[in-house]
Amino acid sequence: MRFIIGTGPTELHALIDLENRLDAHRDTTAAPTVTVLDVACHHGNWSAITNVRHDLPGEGRQ
Repeated sequence: MRFIIGTGPTELHALIDLENRLDAHRDTTAAPTVTVLDVACHHGNWSAITNVRHDLPGEGRQ
């Protein structure tokens, strides 16, 4: 399990930054399950927090 945070001046920029960070951490051997936990604004700065779970081959599958 991994948490990744994206930031930006708007909610859209925070989500774009989050997607760029996910792309940088993407593992080609695992199928990630991504869940956005929260999007928040504090003093005009936006952040988006996600939980990334990398399912290993065979894990959770029958």
